[in-house]
Amino acid sequence: MNTLREQLKLQREHLTIEESSEMSHAISQRVISSKWIREHSNVGIYHPVNGEANTLQLIDFMWSINQQVFLPIIHNKNLLFGRLSPESKLKKNHYGIPEPSITRSNQVSADYLDLVFVPLVAFDLNGFRIGMGSGYYDRAFEKKLAIKDLKHPVLIGLAYEFQKQECLNHQPWDVPLDMVVTELNTYKFR
Repeated sequence: MNTLREQLKLQREHLTIEESSEMSHAISQRVISSKWIREHSNVGIYHPVNGEANTLQLIDFMWSINQQVFLPIIHNKNLLFGRLSPESKLKKNHYGIPEPSITRSNQVSADYLDLVFVPLVAFDLNGFRIGMGSGYYDRAFEKKLAIKDLKHPVLIGLAYEFQKQECLNHQPWDVPLDMVVTELNTYKFR
């Protein structure tokens, strides 16, 4: 799995600015034109780094329809979410990922969110993903494994089509995605 992770990370990082911009724009347009994006109020989303599908257009769109937007914050070994506004000042965490400053008034737990856009390195047709390997998202959403009919938050991966794999090895603690949106397709798993 580490070899696949490294290979796909390199492929993603070697996209030209034009290629990643075009594919990210197509992904954003798929989300924006969907019906389901408007059904949620509190949305978690990642800030793009290292060639990940760019989410900045989606963030602007969500603000335009008055959704509450939250970015992940790494706190010890946990993932919290901090409210993001156009005025938010972001700082880079120890992985180089921009995140809002954590305060009691702006942080929420993963349970508070209705929908979360999840970054990934690879995904398969069963909804499993390979992330960066630290397990933050799996720990944050482990309740979805324990409570089988738990509908929220809806977990949606944003990826490029080349990141799709037929079947990934997964562990019992891996939390599957509900959906993945690429520049070409929307894959629904649950």
